Amino acid sequence: MNHLLVALEPALGELPHSLDRTAAFAALQRHIGAEFSPTALCLLEVDDRSGTWTTKLAVGCTLPEAQAAQDLPGPLADVVARIEPQLVSDLAHVGSGVAPGSGSGIYLPLCVGRNLVGAIGIEHTVVGEFGPDDLDLAIERSSGWALLVDDVRRFGRIRALSADASEARVARELHDRLGQWLTYVSLEVEGIIRHQPGSTPELARLHTTVQSAIEEMRDTLRQLLAGVSADRPLALVAREICERFEERTEVEVTYESTPPAKRLAVPVEVEFSRILQLALGNCERHASASRIRVRWDTDGARATLSISDDGVGFDPSGVVRDAAGGLIDMRERANTIGADLLVSSQPGAGTTVSVTTAPASKEWTS
Repeated sequence: MNHLLVALEPALGELPHSLDRTAAFAALQRHIGAEFSPTALCLLEVDDRSGTWTTKLAVGCTLPEAQAAQDLPGPLADVVARIEPQLVSDLAHVGSGVAPGSGSGIYLPLCVGRNLVGAIGIEHTVVGEFGPDDLDLAIERSSGWALLVDDVRRFGRIRALSADASEARVARELHDRLGQWLTYVSLEVEGIIRHQPGSTPELARLHTTVQSAIEEMRDTLRQLLAGVSADRPLALVAREICERFEERTEVEVTYESTPPAKRLAVPVEVEFSRILQLALGNCERHASASRIRVRWDTDGARATLSISDDGVGFDPSGVVRDAAGGLIDMRERANTIGADLLVSSQPGAGTTVSVTTAPASKEWTS
């Protein structure tokens, strides 16, 4: 399966349109811009399990990173409830649109078959800018837009799994090849120093540098290879991740776990470990935290990973920015394993990321 995933990823890269999330949605923005010249544009994707809507594009408007269906801006909420396209020639008649100051808009549910996968809002500041012909064109294009959203989501899941397989393969190759060469260089330099009188300080420094490179490579490879496996449960791996993070950043990390009644399947625990690493990475880059608390609970009925920090926090309803990339990646990994991700934060009060999955026979092992 790992070989299949690794082989599949470059093959998908040869498709007519890119399935990289950023590139695909940027191309979609350009196409819509060329055909409709909107002053505001948004694209949202729905999690079909939790019903949460995540913002993938927000141009000329301000939208939260994630929200419930009932919290969507008026026209979008109506569209996803009815699953019917809507043209609003004068937004003053319905209150407001996605962006303040918009005069007219086109709103579309994105469906693949009978499955609702997303929604698009296209707005302009001029009242009456869009008419029935524009709505017909948008409806005609919407099936392709829906397929793109669904393909990007599915490819994201495949890429997450294949990337894990690729990392392990590269780590083994580095260990076998680069590790041997560095060890050979170190032994040769050590032999020169030992057998030739009057060795220069430069040789001694070179030997020290090579030894440091070997140790750094080994530490990196240990992190790549010492992941979740049949013999290494997440309870153990998560503790090691927290300890390495604390040692490297000098941020205090408290790790707690309950003795698991059952383990999750290895692929599921792998995704939890990746979410933990992403959350800690966000803490390091954005939170300015002095303490972090990580807790892993599995009681045989539900599994929950929570990461809380005492950092600067943020407003989850704020504009979606590049800094939200880590949250988007975490949400996609949670979606891959059928888990729900909840982010709780406010400015000055820290942040808590919680990932929870309910039991399913294929997710749990003895």
